[in-house]
Amino acid sequence: MNFPPMSTILKQYAGFQAGCLDPTDEVRSSLNRAIEKRADHVFIKLTPERALAAAEQSARRFALRNDLGPLDGITIVWKDLFDQVGEVTTAGSKSRKSVPVAKSNAACVDLLENAGCCSLGRTNLSEFAFSGLGINPHFGTPANAISKDSTRIPGGSSSGSAVAVALNIATIGIGTDTSGSVRIPAALNGIVGFRPSQERYDRTGVFALSASLDTIGTFAKSVEDIALVDQILTKSSSRGRTSDLDRTIYDLSDSLDTDWDDDVYEKYLSTLRSYEQLGYKIKVKNLNVFRQAADLFQKYGVLVAIEAKRVHKSILEGPDRHLLDPMIAMRLRAAPVLSTPIYKEYLRKRNDAIVDTKSEIGTALVSFPTVPRTAPALSEISESVDIAARENERMLLTNSSVLYFLISIFI
Repeated sequence: MNFPPMSTILKQYAGFQAGCLDPTDEVRSSLNRAIEKRADHVFIKLTPERALAAAEQSARRFALRNDLGPLDGITIVWKDLFDQVGEVTTAGSKSRKSVPVAKSNAACVDLLENAGCCSLGRTNLSEFAFSGLGINPHFGTPANAISKDSTRIPGGSSSGSAVAVALNIATIGIGTDTSGSVRIPAALNGIVGFRPSQERYDRTGVFALSASLDTIGTFAKSVEDIALVDQILTKSSSRGRTSDLDRTIYDLSDSLDTDWDDDVYEKYLSTLRSYEQLGYKIKVKNLNVFRQAADLFQKYGVLVAIEAKRVHKSILEGPDRHLLDPMIAMRLRAAPVLSTPIYKEYLRKRNDAIVDTKSEIGTALVSFPTVPRTAPALSEISESVDIAARENERMLLTNSSVLYFLISIFI
């Protein structure tokens, strides 16, 4: 059975406490890895002064045996949607290069930096976080961290944060997930990605794409590391405990109408068999609410696209529209426009579907493959806007245009 490794954070924390590791040395090593060739385009901006200042403070605390806890001295990177004092939040768009610098930190930046995290830099992403591929014509595209035969896409939209963790540049990566933007790059780069329910973490100071669906998400090398970050972001050690969940896993893979590649599906089934050996009961299930959600898409359109168009309407129709990534512009233009009463009606019906889904799932877990295929070659995606758009649609549909629509039911 192949399960994620034990906590990187706790190993580093033990080293810092014992004096055999030094936070400042760890940050310097991370910054050196960040400028290596294989890390090209991972960052929109490195922030070495910020990271080193935090590391030096951390080292002094450990020397005095007065550390802040397991995250003290740990390296972290931020998707360039999160406000940090003195930094421009580009959202991966050339159109935002000259916006004013942030005057305050995003709420989660404060929480994690106050816990001792050392912020290495601001990472690359799909423009406006509106693509599952991770490609960016403005700031370049990070290469998939585990591809060997050719340069492959990193997955998106939180491409840079995922690759930074996969390349051991940072211990923690922070991204956002609206319809797969943490889960997809985590899967394609072989690391752990967590998308919580929408209100679990405070989104103040995070550039929005979809008000109804955006979440803050985390990357790490182990589930245990994700849990340690979660304790800080929820300001609690008890929220989200799984003691009330039963040991049933509903396998939804057959019901998602997705064309899984054979190698992806076989690895998924192998993982399910591993959980069976641990005592979980696997049940194939087709949620009745899937039809209900699909009908809403048919009637109103895809919610994320509708809300994204509302956010970016001014630039889409303004003099700087030529600055947009052609694929992003095409997706925004294609999104329907709903009147305010119809939009509110859509949200009410979505909430009804969420209630129905909670009733169907109860305390069980649900399972399905994160992506339909291994990462395609970047050259394949770059042939045309239409090819990129088709591949993006396929990648996002795995997260089901249904399941992410109902995702607030989960942890």
